[in-house]
Amino acid sequence: MVPLARPARYRGQYNERNYPRMPTTKDSREIVIETLASGDTPASTLSVRFLAEFVGEPGGAIVLQDTAQSDASIDRTKHELALVELDGTRIGDLTVKLVARTSFKNDFVGTSRVTSARADIDPRPSEGDVFLNREHEAHHLRVWKQRIKEGGKVRIVNVARVDAAFKLDDTRAYAINQTVTTQTDNLLALRYELLKGGRPYATGTLELNASSAATSPYMQGPIVVDDDDD
Repeated sequence: MVPLARPARYRGQYNERNYPRMPTTKDSREIVIETLASGDTPASTLSVRFLAEFVGEPGGAIVLQDTAQSDASIDRTKHELALVELDGTRIGDLTVKLVARTSFKNDFVGTSRVTSARADIDPRPSEGDVFLNREHEAHHLRVWKQRIKEGGKVRIVNVARVDAAFKLDDTRAYAINQTVTTQTDNLLALRYELLKGGRPYATGTLELNASSAATSPYMQGPIVVDDDDD
């Protein structure tokens, strides 16, 4: 992948190559982690789908940092979706840390590996460090877990985690509203509304869809979800 210029807060001004004026800025990722018991017997599959998308007047740029560990049982990425005016003025950005992982419990013997990690990003992302927003105008953290049991004991824990924070560069000219539109065991959906001068300027969505399956004699335990939008 050929790196593009970093977002305007790092250096440079808006131009059509670095910040294509597109109606949609889209960042999606699909992850599958398969777990096999000893003897290559299927035990569990974790599936995670992530989508962040903005539609409106501002141009958009995306920075992706792949921080996946060498351990094949985890997929870890950081994302930045920056919104920028045509003249190069930064509006703000949404930073996201996305994690899908599997861990073993109670002497489970087996292997986990990421069998799929497909991305669909438009415009093409640049590659570099993503600094997560510690201060923000809107934030949501979801931690999703499902335990897989066998013989009355927890053997596998599947986890999906998304930490999303929107930070505005100028809170006098712009405002951001975040609304939870769907909040079920498997699906979290957020809606963003960007205002300029009190008027709608762009809308965005963020979705995390997580599920897992078990193969007999392994059985699924209850889903545990922790949502925090401080």
